[in-house]
Amino acid sequence: MSRPQVPRLRLSVLLAPLVLAVAACGASPTTSAPSASEPTAMETPTGTPLAPVDSSSALPPAPTPLTSSQITNGELDVPAICTDGSQLAGGYYGQDLAASPATVTMSGGSAPVGSMGEVRVVEGPEALGTPDGAAAVGLTCFDGARNEDIVAVYTPDGSLRAAQPLGRFTLGMPVITGLTATEKGVRVEWSGERTPQDATERNGSGTGQAVLSWQAPSLTVLSHSSSDPANTASATASLLLDALARQDQEAITALVTDAGAQSLDAPLGDAGALQHRSKSTPVREVMTQDARTLKVESCITGPRTVPDTGEPLAAGQYGCTVSTVSGNDGRSMYYYWVLFPADGSLDRLEEIRAQGYTC
Repeated sequence: MSRPQVPRLRLSVLLAPLVLAVAACGASPTTSAPSASEPTAMETPTGTPLAPVDSSSALPPAPTPLTSSQITNGELDVPAICTDGSQLAGGYYGQDLAASPATVTMSGGSAPVGSMGEVRVVEGPEALGTPDGAAAVGLTCFDGARNEDIVAVYTPDGSLRAAQPLGRFTLGMPVITGLTATEKGVRVEWSGERTPQDATERNGSGTGQAVLSWQAPSLTVLSHSSSDPANTASATASLLLDALARQDQEAITALVTDAGAQSLDAPLGDAGALQHRSKSTPVREVMTQDARTLKVESCITGPRTVPDTGEPLAAGQYGCTVSTVSGNDGRSMYYYWVLFPADGSLDRLEEIRAQGYTC
């Protein structure tokens, strides 16, 4: 009598739940613990722990900024306006003064220019602590009659990377009295700024300071203040002209309120005919075209009436006249009137108007 056949799959079926149960507990039926002679993932084959990787050691060392001896003796690149006295006129809206520099030979911190001019180092170098090793230097450029003080940025190889003239946001002929590195760039201080009470441009009674941000290749004004509020207002208006000339929308937005932005986009209106332009042309378009030739003439505060319009200027409110010489005869002055908020804040303009011209 033959014996019945036992199904061969029965044992494997019975074992399957056991294998799954073991796997669920975290052990692998095919994985064994390393023996004492095998290296672990964090050991070398000899059992010595791996040294941690120092990622900073792969970075090149920061270059050494320029030293005083490097900028006061030998050849030095300076803004071209320093060697061309006809350009020392203030403003310089929209211009890159570090482009196409002139080279002078410094000795003891100064270099002669022409028959009566001079370029002189007055402050610095002040290391800015940036990865490019940049340093700020205060320069005075003199043509025999007018001086222009400039904050210049140099890299360790002596290259002139940026230049910010005080005349871009101050009045008269102020002189740099201090440079101090800050977290965002450099603080510049000055004296001798012309105020509304001063009769001449030179040796004014005003003082002030500004913080300039260095983010290669730009050296921009972050904040500014003057001892006379009228000069602070003038600086804001000047910086708007510079932003318009550069067509820097981010800077323009930062210098006007919402109402100010709307006034920039408003049509010229009747002033358009006086400026020989269409009445429908936006104020922004015309000011952008004229920005390089515009100049902040003066700023006043209320209570008083606005010149030429007779409108009241509230107590503590500031307004400035901005003008340009234009026309075929070279004498017609197209001008604009800019107003600040009545709350006394002077860092943003609230209204910009085209006012026509005077002769």
